[in-house]
Amino acid sequence: MSTIDNIQRYNYIKLCIHEKNSEEALAILKKHPSQSRFYDADGSIHLHGAVSEGLIDVAIYLMKQGCDVNFADSQGNTALTIAIQNLPFECETQCIYYLLYYGANLAHKNKAGLNALGIFAQKNYFNKKNIRHALLLVIKSCKLSDVEIAALLHDANWPISAVLDIQKPNVISMMEEMDADARRPMLPSQTMSPFDALRSQ
Repeated sequence: MSTIDNIQRYNYIKLCIHEKNSEEALAILKKHPSQSRFYDADGSIHLHGAVSEGLIDVAIYLMKQGCDVNFADSQGNTALTIAIQNLPFECETQCIYYLLYYGANLAHKNKAGLNALGIFAQKNYFNKKNIRHALLLVIKSCKLSDVEIAALLHDANWPISAVLDIQKPNVISMMEEMDADARRPMLPSQTMSPFDALRSQ
């Protein structure tokens, strides 16, 4: 099969997704499974489009086919950062849960320097309790120390009030300390954030 055929097929599936025609998109994807991993000049894969348009059935199918859930487009956005940017949309909670279940990386930052947690905070979506709970649940289940969790959440500008149900007192006290440190006047040598300092160790 030629590259031109692949490109034309990719563009047709992309159009079906854009028009929210999940039935047609799924029919072609099932007939041509390699399209699950095909990407265009902007680094967009069909998972990005499906999440952006809220087509959960297409997104789930692609993830089950082994589509790279952490594949980043030319702007550094993964399916998870795209999903958070597009809140609210129909079945949003289900979409986020599936992305996290299939291993979406919470710490990945796009070219604007924001990860999913940072975008969530920037848009002030803390009232979306189910999604907030899912994000915190993934953080708790990762092999991160309390200081790493505190630095990750603090770096993403999550308020203490949004983290209380993580049930990790050490994380909360560390975030409070980081908040206090952030309010103190900084010396020229203190230019790294807690998260930068953590990464440099």
